[in-house]
Amino acid sequence: DILLDDGRTQDGLRVIFKKRTGVGHYVRSDTFYAVGDLERHPQQLLNLVATAFGCWLRREGYVALHASAVSAGGLAIVFAGNSGSGKSSAALTMMNQGFDFVSNDRVFLRRTDGLVEVVGVPKWPRVNPGTLMANPKLRGILAADRHDVYSRLSPEELWELEHKHDVFVTTVYGKNRVSLKAFLISLYVLTWRHGRGPADAEAVPGGDVGRLLTPMVKTEVYDVRSGDLPNEDELSALLAGHSVVHVSGGVDMARLLEIAEGKAPVA
Repeated sequence: DILLDDGRTQDGLRVIFKKRTGVGHYVRSDTFYAVGDLERHPQQLLNLVATAFGCWLRREGYVALHASAVSAGGLAIVFAGNSGSGKSSAALTMMNQGFDFVSNDRVFLRRTDGLVEVVGVPKWPRVNPGTLMANPKLRGILAADRHDVYSRLSPEELWELEHKHDVFVTTVYGKNRVSLKAFLISLYVLTWRHGRGPADAEAVPGGDVGRLLTPMVKTEVYDVRSGDLPNEDELSALLAGHSVVHVSGGVDMARLLEIAEGKAPVA
């Protein structure tokens, strides 16, 4: 089925067109290819490989979420959210506290013997200037002249600024700081926004988990027309018995990290 921006489908082929780069991804069953200027935009080829890997994981029974993840001692914390929610900023700041990198942008979950496996994609984070400016370990990625420019912007303006930079995790944080598989200990759903007052964190009842997570499903690895997407009941069952916290209100990264580390209570 061709899936275009207007939702039209045909011929068992899915097409994803990247407006910013002009690169097209074509996906049919287990065949994946990209068309466009890949020498100029090699990241788009890596994205296609990540999609292929995600499709394989989905066939193995994993659920794909739009999320980032870190781990410590084999236990993972996942931050789920739509684009611009701060999930990459949260994960990289947690790495400052000693956590290891699991994944950025997409996370795969599967229930096994009562536990939830968390599997990451072997692909470095690509983040905007706001994430780099807010994290002392990452500011060196920016050119010196950019520091002066970005320092004049408000947190809200930085948050909205779109200009991706690669974060080479092992260069910034050191070797052996990547662990692509762990078991879930808690999941945070980020729907906060700047200008909405203080941040609110509320534990999500088991029956409401699926409703909250449905918009966070990473749809490009699914055959949408065949009804392949997980439904709300399946998502709730996947996370049953695990801590799911909804973070809303205004953006407050310091409070989020205190909650994730167990240093602040959840309502």
